[in-house]
Amino acid sequence: MAGEGQIQFNNQSLTVSDWLEKPIDENLLIRSLRHAMKGMAEGKPRILHVEDDLDIQRITAAIVQDFATFEFAATLQEARACLAARTYDLILLDLSLPGESGWDLLADIEALERPPPVVVFSASEVDRAQGTRAAAVLVKAQTSNDELLQTLQRVLSQTR
Repeated sequence: MAGEGQIQFNNQSLTVSDWLEKPIDENLLIRSLRHAMKGMAEGKPRILHVEDDLDIQRITAAIVQDFATFEFAATLQEARACLAARTYDLILLDLSLPGESGWDLLADIEALERPPPVVVFSASEVDRAQGTRAAAVLVKAQTSNDELLQTLQRVLSQTR
């Protein structure tokens, strides 16, 4: 069964980005297509950043603004809604969310038809065994802006 913002077609849930009624208004169609393809026209990868700290969201987005399109989720509930509505090329995941663990999102990501790679970007060290579940693990206080950018580019280049 398809969720909100989705339709069922050939036993698959497809995301609905807009609904147009006939007769089709050409200008509305063009505007809807542009909105649906935002970020794709530039060929930028789409990254979901699961992070509750607004300052870190802003800094990270500024670091990669020329390289990728960022979308944000401050909670696991928001992240799950984003994953249900769109596809992403990469997930940048904070582990310490208010009352939640970012690790809990991995099962949802792994259940996707084409799971994107996950880069953990956390304030604390990550257990080596758990870290193997991610394409890369970075500790915020030990990671320079350049290292973050290079890691995201490297992980994306391995999957594209």
